[in-house]
Parts: sequence; structure tokens; C-alpha cells
Amino acid sequence: MTFNRLNWARSTSWILAFAMAGLTVPGAAHGQSYDITVLDPPGGSPESYASALNNSGQVAGYSMAAGGGHFQAWCREADGAMHLVGPAPGRVGSYAYGFNESGTVVGENRDSSGGSPPSHAYMWTAHGGMIELGTLGGSFSTAFDVNNGNKVVGWADSTGGSRRGFVWDNGVMHEVPTFGGRSPATAINSSCLVVGFSSSSGMSGDQHAYLWQYPTDTELTNLGTLGGTASEAWDVNDSAQIVGWAYNSSNNSRAFLWEDGAMTDLGTLGGTRSVANGINEAGAVAGWAYTSNGEQHACLWEDGLLIDLNDLDITGLESGWTLTSAMDVNDLGHIVGYATDPGGAQYGFLLVPEPGTLALLTIGGLLALRRRR
Repeated sequence: MTFNRLNWARSTSWILAFAMAGLTVPGAAHGQSYDITVLDPPGGSPESYASALNNSGQVAGYSMAAGGGHFQAWCREADGAMHLVGPAPGRVGSYAYGFNESGTVVGENRDSSGGSPPSHAYMWTAHGGMIELGTLGGSFSTAFDVNNGNKVVGWADSTGGSRRGFVWDNGVMHEVPTFGGRSPATAINSSCLVVGFSSSSGMSGDQHAYLWQYPTDTELTNLGTLGGTASEAWDVNDSAQIVGWAYNSSNNSRAFLWEDGAMTDLGTLGGTRSVANGINEAGAVAGWAYTSNGEQHACLWEDGLLIDLNDLDITGLESGWTLTSAMDVNDLGHIVGYATDPGGAQYGFLLVPEPGTLALLTIGGLLALRRRR
């Protein structure tokens, strides 16, 4: 799951007018019809993924290059224009993972296409191009998210080879504390609240989700689990609501929402596992869950409801396609993720509510549509 206040105000001025008149205004998913756009970048890519979007309608993602062998990052404008993002000179491939409202993209460049190649975190804008962010002294780094202040989070190798989370701030990479082991930083909000996960040799099982206030906290806050041995946090909004996944007592991953010190299991679509990937300012959560027959379906948790996106009325969704994972949802209810076609190929998608069939929000819900990050 990542916004310029001016662009947001322009795009939602009609919503505010409805609210001031005491009328109802658009919300997110249930009761709506959607239009789908399959994000198939130029060159006939056989595989694509949409990672993040903002309130201006821009989408960031990556696709298999037409000739195969490596991935190519991209940024799609609201009007459909596509920018290729990287790779930097001397690199082979690029991936886009995070996005802010001004259109800044972050991710990683790759040195080679095979095995586990060294990665190099980058930041990119359409006008300024790409800069690589460096490391903590080693040879590896990846950037996962960027806030509106252009503070970037990810993880990188240190001089001793340990892999640590970082906050990149105005050209300087700052190390995130750990529980003793690795500590990827996966998301950052507008108040510089950082989330991620960290491991420790003394910790039961695997890594635990954390939150950390940059730059004042000296230690991570452990968010715990749902009764199992591991958890990971993957997004945070400006209300400090955190989402990700955690093992339950059966060590099945379950999507969670953490707020006010409590972790809540968001449930599944009848199966055993679920994962939450992104959250918007109204608290709608994008992710995926298993159905009772073991299929992975993209879903949205909103207002206490779990919605299978494949059950929505979607104009343009071809027969046999399955929406597999929702990666992000913006404050206007637009959703990105990836879908699987009948042949098993995966493609990024963008869902946009049809204006004439939008569900309704209260004015209190409108007030939650604040600037993300």
C-alpha cells in the first residue's frame, strides 16, 4: 500500500460539495459496480503486477519484459499514459513497490536476472528521473514505501552483512532498530510512523510485526501475533491503523488490523489463510483470502464486512479470470492488485467504481478521507 493535497482537493471537490449540502457521497465497495482495467504495459508483457496507487489515479507496478528474463517497473498515469521506470544504467531489471501522492516511485533495480541477484533501492519521478539510495555499507538494498515528505523505507545490508531496515531521509540512510535479527521497514505514514517486521534468535518461532516512530524512538514496539509464532506488518495509515498478517494458534496466516494496542483477526473467505496488504484513510483494507475450496481470491475488508472482489459487478472482467490479490486501495475506493487468466498468467488490474452506482458514505466517513502519508 502512498498524497499532494492540491491534487486530492481538486479530485474530490465535488464530494465536498455534496457533503456541505447534506447529501450522501461515494464510499468504497459493497453495493457498487466497477470498471476493470487490465494493466498490460507496452511490449506485450506476459506477466504484470500492480503494487500501489494514489488518490490522483496513478498506479505503480512491474511487468515481465517482452523478451523475458527480467522485470520492468512502470508508472501509469490516470489517463492511461505509461512511463517506464528504470532500470538504472548498468542494471538489468527494475521493480516498483511504493508510491506517494506526488508520483514518486520507489523500488529496486536488479544486477542480473537469475538466482538471487543483488538489489539496489531507488527513488524515481517523471521529471527528475531515478536515483539509487545506497546501502548501510553492504551490497544490497530494497525500498518498499515513500511518504509525501519523500522519506523512504526499506531494508539494506550493513558492512557486517546484517540486513536491517532503513529510513532514507534527505540523502542519508538511517538504520531501524531490531529485535536482534533482520528488520525490514515496509511502510511509513505522514507522521513518520514506520512499520515492518523483525526477527530475533530469542523470539519464539519467526519474525514479529513492529511499529517505530522515526526519528525519536530508540526501540521497536512488538505488535505480537494472533496466537502463533510470526507476524508481518505491511501498511499503516495516518490514524496509526496497521495491517499485515499474523499466525494464529494453528500457525495459519491471517490478515490482521492493529489499532490502539489490539490486533484483530480479519478472517477469511471460508478457507484457512488470509493476508492484508494495504489500508486507506477510511480503514478499508485490501488483501487476499482463501475460499472454502482453497482458492486465493482478492478481497476487501470494509465496515466490518469481508468482500470477495470476484463477487462484485465488474464491467469488462472476462469469463474465467480470477482476481487473485488486492494490493492497495485509495481513499476514492479504487483498488489495484493482480488477476489470473484462464491459462494461469497473472496481470495487474485497476478497479474503479462506476459513478452512477456508488455506495454511500456518511459525512463522518468523508472526514476520514484525509491525505494519506
